[in-house]
Amino acid sequence: MKGFIKGSMKGVAGLVIKPLSGTLDLVSKTADGFKNLVSSSDREVKKIRIVRPFYGKNQSLRAYDAIHSYLV
Repeated sequence: MKGFIKGSMKGVAGLVIKPLSGTLDLVSKTADGFKNLVSSSDREVKKIRIVRPFYGKNQSLRAYDAIHSYLV
């Protein structure tokens, strides 16, 4: 009987605590998302390579050429 009561109390406590924990986690993760959204605009993105130019009337792409990328 003692084990049944102890297990029932743990179950009832879990019934209350688990949803409360999930709700607090939702609020925390949402706040982190907003923080990251706001702070990401402060960071400047560094380009890895210069823009790749389009050529001619048809605006076709050719193989990447570093010299032509500076001319654009």
